[in-house]
Amino acid sequence: ELIRRVRAGERVEHHETVRVRKDGTLVDVSLTVSPICDREGNVVGVATIARDISVRLRYQEQLRFLAEHDWLTGTGNRRHFEREVSDQIGRARRYGEQAALLFIDVDGLKQINDAHGHKAGDRALQEIAGVVSDRLRDTDVLARIGGDEFAVLLPHADEAQARAISKDLRHITSAADIDLDDGTTLPLPASVGFALIDRDTDSDEILAQADEAMYQNKLAAPPIGQDTNPPPNPTG
Repeated sequence: ELIRRVRAGERVEHHETVRVRKDGTLVDVSLTVSPICDREGNVVGVATIARDISVRLRYQEQLRFLAEHDWLTGTGNRRHFEREVSDQIGRARRYGEQAALLFIDVDGLKQINDAHGHKAGDRALQEIAGVVSDRLRDTDVLARIGGDEFAVLLPHADEAQARAISKDLRHITSAADIDLDDGTTLPLPASVGFALIDRDTDSDEILAQADEAMYQNKLAAPPIGQDTNPPPNPTG
C-alpha cells in the first residue's frame, strides 16, 4: 500500500509501524516515505526515514494508564468504570446481554486510618484489591470508585452467579488481613451488594441500586457462611 501511494507521487508521513533491528528485536517507528523523481517527474525510487518512537509510545501508554486507573491499588478508577458500565448497558439493550454490578465497601477503614495511620489504611485497600482481583475472571472489571469502595462489573452473569460471587468475596475479604508495625494483624471484612444489568437497566440508577444492596448487606452483617444479601430489583 505504501509503495502504491508513493508510486502515485504521494509523500507518506507519520506512518506508525513496527520494524526489526539487526539483532532481531522489534522497534516502534514512524515512517516518512517520499518518492524520488527524475527530471521528467517519473518516480524512480523511494526515500524512507524511520524515527524510533518507542519512548513516546511508552509515555503515552503510561498517561493512558494513569488516566484510567487508581494510583494506589492499580485497579480502574471511577471514570473508567462508569464508561465500562455504560458500554455494558448498551450491549444489554441491543443484544440482551445480562451482567451484574457489585459494590464492595471495606468495613471500618476510617477506624483503621484513625487508629493506625493512613499507611495502614492504604495497605488495607491494596490487600482488598489484590484478593478480590484474584477471585475474578479476566473479563471482569474491578475499580476503586471511592475512598473505601470498590465496584466490579461481571459480564455475562445472572443473579445466581452474582449472588455466589458476592458470597465468595465476603469470605475472601473476611479472611484477609494486614500486618501492623507492632506485630499484630488486622482483619479486613467487607460488605458486598449487587444489582443486575438487563435490557431495562437505567444507567443513572444502577450504581445507586448496587450501593443500596451493599448498604443493606452491611446492616444485616450475617455470620460468614450465611448469605442474606437481599435480591436485587429484577428490572435493574
